[in-house]
Formats: sequence, structure tokens, C-alpha cells
Amino acid sequence: MPNVPNLYVGHSSRDRGALVTHLWLADAGVVTQVAKVKTVQGARTVCSVRAIVPNGGARDLRCSLSSEVLTRLRSHDQTLRVRTTFAPQAGDPDSIVGRVRLPRNSP
Repeated sequence: MPNVPNLYVGHSSRDRGALVTHLWLADAGVVTQVAKVKTVQGARTVCSVRAIVPNGGARDLRCSLSSEVLTRLRSHDQTLRVRTTFAPQAGDPDSIVGRVRLPRNSP
């Protein structure tokens, strides 16, 4: 039997002030996501979310973006470093780190 991952992270986009990430989860458990942006003062957290998932399957995870990054998006594209972690009820947790580019706001 092939080894099936507990967590698959699909595409991400911005919708009404939130980072929306399409996920596939193998089972029930807890999913968390933290997104950071690089600044001169170091990395800053721009959104974080924790959700209890009653069953596996496809779902969208919404992470509300901070006012700081929404202000920056008025004039510049932003690249976020996003860590998504899933802890299933049975089994070991999986964690995936990726980069998401958010385009600046349209005029």
C-alpha cells in the first residue's frame, strides 16, 4: 500500500482581507497555519489560524491578514512564508512550508 500524506496544500489566494488556502486532509484532526512577511526588523506574523477538522477531505482554510500587510498591498506585491501543519487524531503530524505571492491591490 502506498504511503499517502496526511496533508496536501493546494493553491492559495487573497479574498476579502484573508489568505485562503485549499487543503486536502486525510482524516479528522487539527490544522494550523502561520504566515509571515520579511521586513527590515525581521519576520512579522501577518496571519495565524487554528481549526478543528471533524473529518478528512478537501477544504478551504481562511487566515485573516493583518492591517499591516493589507496596507503594504496597496503599493507593493508581498511574498508570504506560510507554514501549514496538520495533526491527525491518529498518526504523526505533517508540516509544509511554502511561499505565497500576493499581488498588490488593483487600482
